[in-house]
Amino acid sequence: MVSRLSISCMKAWSFFACSLLFIYGMLLLGVCLWIQLDPRRRVALDYVSYHEDDPLLKTAVTMLTACSAVSILVVILGCFASCKNALCIIGFNSFLLVLAMTATMVATFLAIAFFDKVANGMDGYLYDLVHRRYGREQWATNLVDTVQFYHKCCGSNSSRDYLFSYWQITHSPGMVHYVPISCCTQRQNTYPPYNLHPIDERCQEFPYDKQLPSAIHAQGCQQKVTGWIIENCWLIAALAFTASLLYAFALIAEVKLFRRLFNAPTMHETYATQFATK
Repeated sequence: MVSRLSISCMKAWSFFACSLLFIYGMLLLGVCLWIQLDPRRRVALDYVSYHEDDPLLKTAVTMLTACSAVSILVVILGCFASCKNALCIIGFNSFLLVLAMTATMVATFLAIAFFDKVANGMDGYLYDLVHRRYGREQWATNLVDTVQFYHKCCGSNSSRDYLFSYWQITHSPGMVHYVPISCCTQRQNTYPPYNLHPIDERCQEFPYDKQLPSAIHAQGCQQKVTGWIIENCWLIAALAFTASLLYAFALIAEVKLFRRLFNAPTMHETYATQFATK
């Protein structure tokens, strides 16, 4: 009787853990898809192009997306195994939880590591994109245009960062252009990086000391983008760390249920009968 009550109690804890995992797994999947699909949030992910060999933040989001899918699988298997007293499935479920918990801990570390990179070196990377790579490399041009459009800014520290830049030297035939079109105030039906329609068609021709605030966003992007990316880093790190705690709780519940079922007298009798028939 005591053994049955103990097993029933552990099953209740297992179902509770599965419920938490399902709710948080769906929430995590929604947030990860939002970060990857929303243009304003995706800017933070695309910034990993600064570190072509070190895509920390994008890897963390990809791992969390996979973990959210694993959470749903764990819930299905966990509920079925608890109802059927299936020790093999409970053991496999525990293995999945260990993998998911490890992955979320790694994702937490990656997000914090990328935060450290951004906090210590964003200005240099952004200035390099604006002054040397904008107009030369397509991915850099598209990224900078997207950043300047959504954050309503221009250049790294100010619009003057385009002075004598590669873009200004090579893209100003006849008439000198001081800033790219993405620095200009846009109409409502525009979106980056290709469909840009400024309110003032001649906004690129205004010298730096005569740029109108209503026509050009002269403020630099460095502070805005750094704050935006740091916000995303902490969001991803918090989601990953919370997920690892939930996986640890679910793992403890699954292991305890496995031990109670394995040590239950009825389970020993079942195994003894199976061996006897063989």
